[in-house]
Amino acid sequence: MKNDTFVSATFKRLFRHKLALIGFCIIFLLVLVSIFADLMAPNPNQMNLDAALTPPLKELYVARSKEKVPQNEYLYTVGPSDQKTLALMVDTGAGEKIKVEFDKTGPALEAMAKDGTNKFVPQNDNILSPGDKVVGESTTISTFRSRKSVVVMKYKYRFATLSNLLVPSKEVIEGNLVAVDWVDEGSAFLVRDKKSGQLRLHKEGFADLSPTEEEIGKMPKPLFGTDNAGRDISQRLAHGARISLYVGIIVELICLAIGIPLGAMAGFFGGRLDNFIMRFTDIMFAFPGLLFAIAVMSIFENRDITTIFIALGLVGWPTIARIVRGQVISLKNTEFVEGARAIGCSNLRIITNHIMPNIIAPIVVYTSLGIASAIMSEAGLSFLGIGIRPPTPSWGTMINEGFQHALDAPHVWLMPGIVIALVVLAFNFLGDGLRDALDPKLKI
Repeated sequence: MKNDTFVSATFKRLFRHKLALIGFCIIFLLVLVSIFADLMAPNPNQMNLDAALTPPLKELYVARSKEKVPQNEYLYTVGPSDQKTLALMVDTGAGEKIKVEFDKTGPALEAMAKDGTNKFVPQNDNILSPGDKVVGESTTISTFRSRKSVVVMKYKYRFATLSNLLVPSKEVIEGNLVAVDWVDEGSAFLVRDKKSGQLRLHKEGFADLSPTEEEIGKMPKPLFGTDNAGRDISQRLAHGARISLYVGIIVELICLAIGIPLGAMAGFFGGRLDNFIMRFTDIMFAFPGLLFAIAVMSIFENRDITTIFIALGLVGWPTIARIVRGQVISLKNTEFVEGARAIGCSNLRIITNHIMPNIIAPIVVYTSLGIASAIMSEAGLSFLGIGIRPPTPSWGTMINEGFQHALDAPHVWLMPGIVIALVVLAFNFLGDGLRDALDPKLKI
């Protein structure tokens, strides 16, 4: 019967550890999401204030006020280009007409409706319907704007989920708090500005588009809801996964690059060098990790992701240094090390070729746990506002922003909180599984 190699035996032990397999699957999914974040979530920072704080998997609807309400605004109209001013009687919507004077501001736009007829519209007013096409600027018709703002009676619109759609509300109208009742107008449709890419909502087919806007269809249900700026939380979580994984891996590599050499030298050479390195390590342990990272971050004037690498890397190396030192001390007087000395191997070769391969197991286990700790630390720094800067998505920043709506929209902070907990648990499960799998004393 063929004997199992160390690698195959390790994998057999790991595959028998159910929690480790669950953790591995979550981490594998996290890596895939990080790699394909740009394809899966192309617009993590795209705002839509009309859809702010939408709950997960909820559809938004349009509601119209039952009665018209006064709104103070400038009016736009079109007229012959050979005139500089116009004086028109305007219906204010309250059953009366008033005389309004208009001044020419520029050319009007010629647009073609769905039925093929042409019409002229002011350049500064949102009155196009979906399907209308702008032909170009007119040479004979101009845009005119009222000299003064006019109070007109118009319907007010709002966007909400079905459960909150028709609930009476109090709105600030012309400086007064007014009770408003609402009427259902159907599903909300997305409107996108072709120049800026900005999104907003409107009623299907409603004539309120500007020349640069287009209706792109019904608003999809957000998987994890939207935040206070109307940004899709699921898309921001996907890009935040890339940041968190990036920070976790790079920080842990920095910790290994500092901790392994210092721990190996302290354990192998002993004496004064060991005493000096360990006393310095004790000093580092005396500082609370997160507070020390904040202190390091405050030194740098321009804080970015590189600064986070440095701060968390300087905090995390003492633990790995102590682990390596203890392992080296237990191995430096063994027979295979004495044999290496006897054949004339240098100290560097003994450490790198003979001792380090035999202590790789605890290093691998600690690395998996250290990545989880680095992710938590980055989230903590971002939560405090000194980590990843907006608008770059970060799980800690998302929780910070969500706390402003802790009661009325708990999904904003709860979703990134759950994701952080799952990822940290996954790395801890994998670390426990690797600890058991890499232990040569266990039987297959």
